[in-house]
Amino acid sequence: MFFVEKLKSVIFNNFLYKNVAYPGDYHLAFIEARERTINFGLEVDSISFKKQTFLSDMESASKLAQALSEFYFENKIRADDVAGQCWRINIFIKIFLEEYFGVPLVLTIGYIEDYPNNVYYKMTEAEIAELLNSPEGHNGNYAANLHVWLTLPSMEILDVSFMTSFGKVNNKPELLGTVVYGPPEKLSTPNFNYKPMVLGEHFINRVGLNNAFITF
Repeated sequence: MFFVEKLKSVIFNNFLYKNVAYPGDYHLAFIEARERTINFGLEVDSISFKKQTFLSDMESASKLAQALSEFYFENKIRADDVAGQCWRINIFIKIFLEEYFGVPLVLTIGYIEDYPNNVYYKMTEAEIAELLNSPEGHNGNYAANLHVWLTLPSMEILDVSFMTSFGKVNNKPELLGTVVYGPPEKLSTPNFNYKPMVLGEHFINRVGLNNAFITF
């Protein structure tokens, strides 16, 4: 129950703070990630960009927090189901969120710059190509150095897993259930800059990540 209650409360944190890390290029980086995905021979759903925002005010954030809490409770999702399982939880929750928002969401694979000193899960284009071209792909016996979140047509970001993973690994229970969300220039975690590299579930299946796990 703690995880569900935490999810309801922490989604409001730092809502009014401008993202100090944001260089203003998420939309461009997203388009480049889509082109890169296609160039890798991977399938990716089309997306219609929208000016309409879904997570830009406190009321919408509050409603989302409640909806996520109920979804987690009904499906018995705990912190251990989220930590180190970023693609599983996002694939699992994607259909629910698409119904909730009424628009398609895009599974987004990439890394996070934590301004000014840290980078998490950075995987270069060359490393992605090597992984895709390997006859064995990812054998699931070691940690995958990448991260997965969801992108809305408004280019708003919704990341339900990173802070819980970080909290579990670093023994910071106060972070469990924390959701990073909002427009990239005004994220709830204002020092994060998300860098999309490839898009879509086809990448996850192609490289055999279904049995892998994430570590820091």
